[in-house]
Amino acid sequence: MKTLLRNFLLIVLHLCLLLPANAQMFPSRQYTTEDELANSNVYDICHDNRGYLWFATERGVSRFDGYKFTNYLFKEGLGGSIVYGLAQDNKGTVYAATKYDGVYRLDGNFVKSIEENKIIINEQIVATDDYFYSLKDGKYITVVNLNGKEINKIQFSENTIHPNCIYKSNDGKVYAGTNSGIYELSGFNKPKKVFSEISLPVYSICLQQNVWYFGSTDVVVSINGSALNAVKLPESGNIKRLLVDRNNNIWAATFPQNKLFLITNNRILDVSAKLGLAGASVNKVMEDNEGNIWIATYGKGVFCIHHMFCTNYTSFDGLENEYITAIEAHVDKSVFIGSYNGLYYLDETGIHSQKLFDNSLEFIKELHGNNNHLFVTIAGIPEQKMNFANPIINGSQTSYLLASALLIDDNDLYFSMWDKKLWRTTTTEKSQEKAELIFYDSTAMWSRINEIFKDKRQPLDWHYKRFIYY
Repeated sequence: MKTLLRNFLLIVLHLCLLLPANAQMFPSRQYTTEDELANSNVYDICHDNRGYLWFATERGVSRFDGYKFTNYLFKEGLGGSIVYGLAQDNKGTVYAATKYDGVYRLDGNFVKSIEENKIIINEQIVATDDYFYSLKDGKYITVVNLNGKEINKIQFSENTIHPNCIYKSNDGKVYAGTNSGIYELSGFNKPKKVFSEISLPVYSICLQQNVWYFGSTDVVVSINGSALNAVKLPESGNIKRLLVDRNNNIWAATFPQNKLFLITNNRILDVSAKLGLAGASVNKVMEDNEGNIWIATYGKGVFCIHHMFCTNYTSFDGLENEYITAIEAHVDKSVFIGSYNGLYYLDETGIHSQKLFDNSLEFIKELHGNNNHLFVTIAGIPEQKMNFANPIINGSQTSYLLASALLIDDNDLYFSMWDKKLWRTTTTEKSQEKAELIFYDSTAMWSRINEIFKDKRQPLDWHYKRFIYY
């Protein structure tokens, strides 16, 4: 434990400061009352054993089956409309905790399980087979014996210890984050401190693949055996909601600043800005069985971020022109993007514009990578302005050609100059002036060659090469 403390102090002194990234966001879907969600003020989310998603709202509970919402209000047994918390016990029973009318258990409809009590506040709840835990943030945790209905407040070892959150791990154990570290809870027994020499305030907890994560003030701390790591957020705030998903992305929501950050690939993304939360508090971040991320907000409903492997880049990320014409991702491990007005490249810091001239239309038709060389076919630039040195863009030599179509075959470069003619030069020469005319059909009804393909089934001898043109 001394080693753990020494490592922890070292990391606190040298926090891993990641650069905030004004970068991409994943495809997302927002659900509000317009989608028949019971209310857009959503406090909690629960994913039950049958695959349903349950949402605690200011007007009852909504169940989502992947297609539509089913709402549970007074007719369905809920006596209190404001539902603060949802939890599932080890047997799969779903509990709904209200603000003013006790706790309900799902049995077809909801039935009263725990009567209203002034010490059962339900700002966060956890249910096991035998006990129900209810949090009053910063004050106390109430425990209810579900069998005998005995109710009591948890007594910590010192009166100065106050709980900030409660959390149930996948193995059914219950933990409390306090103003002085993490404690394990077991019914009415006295809580046991998990890391005896760590006394940071803990506002949120997540266990993922035997690694501890907890949110403190400005910092997400991870503990893996004796190894500790700490990541500092770019803005201050207590990290009240925390999720580490199956891909080890860290989702951290702060209060009272009401910001949601995503820590991924050594970058920090401001998700709240991307989703347009505009100060709405994030009350829960949860991952479902399919890897979708669900975010419950106050006033903005629920967001589902899906297809984490697919990233959407727009003008918000620096892609000034969203009419994309070409992508080349094989040049020195770089990604180049051609648009209706200019070339861009993508690296780990974001999207960067590579316009040649101000106030000019630069239509990118095609992008072709050849080893560490990028060939760009372009239109809109006057021919007299094309006499410039080939630039190096993100480490790649780049050649621009006034061409409508391009094909690279070994060292041969074939192109058409927005007309009926097909020309050949070399990838080393790259000179359109010195190119050889190899095809011209003056009688053709079409006006230009738009694409050049090589029939790869034929031998590589030039006499047998075939090109399809239109």
